[in-house]
Amino acid sequence: MGSLTGCGRCLKYAMFTFNFIFLLCGLALLGLGIWVAVDDDASTKLKGSGLDVSGFITEAATYKIAGYVLIAVGSVIVIIAFMGCCGAVKEFRCMLITFFILMLIVLLALIAAAVLAFAFTEALQTPIKASMTNSLIHEYGEKDKNETTRLWDNMQTKYKCCAVTDKAAIEQYRVTNWYNKTRSAAREKVPKSCCKQGSASCIPYENGCFDEVWRVLLQSFDEQRIPLFAVGIATLVLIVIGMVIAMALTCMIERKDYAV
Repeated sequence: MGSLTGCGRCLKYAMFTFNFIFLLCGLALLGLGIWVAVDDDASTKLKGSGLDVSGFITEAATYKIAGYVLIAVGSVIVIIAFMGCCGAVKEFRCMLITFFILMLIVLLALIAAAVLAFAFTEALQTPIKASMTNSLIHEYGEKDKNETTRLWDNMQTKYKCCAVTDKAAIEQYRVTNWYNKTRSAAREKVPKSCCKQGSASCIPYENGCFDEVWRVLLQSFDEQRIPLFAVGIATLVLIVIGMVIAMALTCMIERKDYAV
């Protein structure tokens, strides 16, 4: 059984070149997935303003699922690139067909990751809002939760907001541990950080703080989507090219085997 010649040899070299580039893309996806999975960009932005809302988004870490998918896809791509190289060198049709099938699976996985990255964001609103509400009710004003109290006070002062949502801030604070532990007849209905500056009596801000937290998170997501989109499109193009080369090489090997 002889080796491929002419166009067949050119396809073998093309497979080598493709798999080298594909390997680099796999490593890029792996690194990008790790970045998305561990990125604290939103919290960093808020810390720069004197805020840190990481406690609010701990329970909403499911948005990082796209990053975990990219890590898995990047690792699989590295393995597939090695398989494609061996299939070309050894001229094994079975290995090349397996390479083609795995590439198709990676293609579908990347499409799924893109859908998650672009569409899954809206699903975070409910868990983030629930986490903020739980923090306000059970942790604000507690002696062992000074960091949470500072977070809320800084956020309400900085962004001129009060409580979680923009509906009945006083009622939201009325069910908190902070309110119920204030026993005096003249107890405050909301913290001073909720009060509009310059007013003789405390007039709470109308806006809820959830909208501000959500705005910062969306800014972080938007910045991540640009490199995700660029790397994803480039990888999809390479995957299609690799599938075409693998199938063409498989057909040439099959014709060569039948000709022998």
